[in-house]
Amino acid sequence: MNYSRSGSVPLYLAPMVTLTHAGLRHLIAEFGGCDRYYTEMISAEAITAHSAFHRWYLDLQPEPERTVYQFLFRDAAAVKAVATKIAGRGGLGIDLNMACSAPHIVRAGGGIAWMKRVDEARRAVAAAREVLPDAHLSVKLRLGERREIEQLARFAVSLCAAGAGELTLHPKTRKEPEARPADWRFVAELQQRVAVPVVASGGVSDITTLEYRIRRYEPRAVMIGREAVRSPWIFALARNAQLVIDRLAVARRFGALLREHQPPEFQLTRAKRFYQYYTQPLQWGTRLFAALKTARSMAEIEQRVGVYFAEHPQDRYPEPSRRQHAHTVPAAAAALQ
Repeated sequence: MNYSRSGSVPLYLAPMVTLTHAGLRHLIAEFGGCDRYYTEMISAEAITAHSAFHRWYLDLQPEPERTVYQFLFRDAAAVKAVATKIAGRGGLGIDLNMACSAPHIVRAGGGIAWMKRVDEARRAVAAAREVLPDAHLSVKLRLGERREIEQLARFAVSLCAAGAGELTLHPKTRKEPEARPADWRFVAELQQRVAVPVVASGGVSDITTLEYRIRRYEPRAVMIGREAVRSPWIFALARNAQLVIDRLAVARRFGALLREHQPPEFQLTRAKRFYQYYTQPLQWGTRLFAALKTARSMAEIEQRVGVYFAEHPQDRYPEPSRRQHAHTVPAAAAALQ
């Protein structure tokens, strides 16, 4: 297992829609990987209805034994059905999303809307545990409507009693925006109320912040999301790797992995989602991403990225620094230079 240099605290890749597919997971694995990967958030109903793309969503590569399916669902019956479908496919287990606050998801009864249906949420967890008695079973949560612990704790205790073996808390309310810092005090408070591990999610923007939060709040594990897209080498940095950078080589490698591990219908949209974050640390990243949003093909994206780094070599080869996200080029990426 790989651990943060801040101690024996496991680091996980968070589930993110259109981002944590097998292509990105392969890229992160080439930097040495992380302790646990999550798939992107998958609709349980779509999978049980035999979606045309279900094999791509259910791909657990490159490390199935460290990878958890994350499912969004609208009723307990869907949880039992999807757990039955994935039983025996390998993987570490499943995570049930009761945290997503996207308005269309909440209106449909998914994500954080489950906090208002405690009895049914407990039945959903129990149904998953019945089908997968020995597998990893976790639930991802938010604070709810308010920044307080009591309602969340009661909800969490009921899920644990039904069979949840781990909880992940993204400590924000339903309406708090991405820019609002995640308050890990609630992670520590929830950990005092439940017997299962509570994973901290959100608010990791660099290694310094990660180390500070681990020291202060002592979480059982940490889940890293968008920063792992901006800097797919962040888990290597956490292990105090000695690193050198070529952002263009990494971008090219991502494109190759995307083609290999995603269907043609998904590639352009997923490339644009990746670059929404990957371009953020660049000096003129906003301008570059604006240009990439209008691209009509993968080839056009790659051409524009290549031109950008040719014109701004300081962004391609920044000075090595842990706090500047310096990284090593994977062997496969080096071959593409």
